[in-house]
Amino acid sequence: MDGSNKQENRNNKADIFNCVLAVFSLTSLLVVTAVLGFLGQPTEMGFTILAGAIGLAFLNIDKISVFKGAGFEARMRVRQIKEDFVASQTEPEHIDQLKSLAYEVTKDREKVMSSLLRTQFNYRTVSGIAADSGLTRGDIERELQWLKDRGLVLEVRGVNRYLWELTDLGMKVLPMVIFREPPRL
Repeated sequence: MDGSNKQENRNNKADIFNCVLAVFSLTSLLVVTAVLGFLGQPTEMGFTILAGAIGLAFLNIDKISVFKGAGFEARMRVRQIKEDFVASQTEPEHIDQLKSLAYEVTKDREKVMSSLLRTQFNYRTVSGIAADSGLTRGDIERELQWLKDRGLVLEVRGVNRYLWELTDLGMKVLPMVIFREPPRL
């Protein structure tokens, strides 16, 4: 079997799995919940609805970035997949380019980047960064825009707000910023 046949075989298996999962999820959402409702078992009906919803969420996980509902939360790292693809299709960064970017990072930008790194969450809000860094919202928004324009941070649309995280490039530049010798602006 050559590489294209193996890939085609994997795609067929994934399609079959998705079809089975869709049938199971829809059956549990429609048929089983109706039967449990007629039998007067609301708790079991609720669990069946939850199982069907989770199945449908995972079936469409490639189309969602954050899904919340019924005590369940799913996140998809779409950014990581996109960055990996872009990185595989482009030349690696040269150390001089990284040093040049690091030299342009001011102390306020370093505080913002460090705040994005020091967290138990994948994404940070502007108010969370402000609490960590001690900067004003206006300063943070200005620095985030500068960092975003240079590909060091990524802005993600959340449920009611924008969320921020360091990109792979930002993760490469931050140590150079922290340990550099020339004085910062």
